[in-house]
Amino acid sequence: MHAAGGMMTTTADLARWLIVNMNEGRIDGRQVLPPSVVADAHTVVADNDDAWGPFSRDGYGLGWHVGEFDGSRQLHHFGGFPGFHTHVSFMPDEGIGVVVLVNDSGLGAGLATSVASFVYDAFRGLDSLDTRSADYLSELSERGESRRDRIRADRERRAGRSQVLPHPLEAYAGIYESPGLGRMLWTIRDGRLHAAIGLAQSIVEVYNGEKNQLRVELTGSGMVVAFEFPEGADRAAALSVAGERFVYTGESPGTW
Repeated sequence: MHAAGGMMTTTADLARWLIVNMNEGRIDGRQVLPPSVVADAHTVVADNDDAWGPFSRDGYGLGWHVGEFDGSRQLHHFGGFPGFHTHVSFMPDEGIGVVVLVNDSGLGAGLATSVASFVYDAFRGLDSLDTRSADYLSELSERGESRRDRIRADRERRAGRSQVLPHPLEAYAGIYESPGLGRMLWTIRDGRLHAAIGLAQSIVEVYNGEKNQLRVELTGSGMVVAFEFPEGADRAAALSVAGERFVYTGESPGTW
């Protein structure tokens, strides 16, 4: 992953992590963390005035946002990466903890918020559970339709772009390297360019053919790649993307 870091885990393991946090560092009859360490992690060290949907963020502890949900004190930490969203939260006074892992980064955040809100409502035995759950689903449905509208509009806009390039595809294919981001591989497959950097791969579209600008999706959203052609050259010498310049270092070793 990128500099923010990340970890691979499961809902079961995260649930045990919440048990430790809600039980002053104890789990399975053992003291695995000192109570003082857990208490310090939950103590606000920086003020905040923010919210994530219905979850307020009034302060920040050591890795935990501290706030409220529906009038009850709540601590939470969410995370995400293209293709994934994570919700981890608990109410220390009620002894309720919720973990939701979603393998989607588009509507995933809204889905996790709706599921977690429903779980808190259900475990607190609210009389308005049915009404509130219907509201969660309605809001999520509206978000979904809005997102689909944006996707349709984006695809129509992209489909209207000319896919003609001033050079053959072979002039863009090859291995490009940068000191900061390493190696980027451009290959031709089924008559189309494909780009790859590490495990991230993308089919390539033309963004602006006259300027030798191509479009890739390597980080969850579209990015424009600008190729450099020296005067009179029959192939690209370098490319620039996201502020990083990659220099051509050799022919691509075929397709993948």
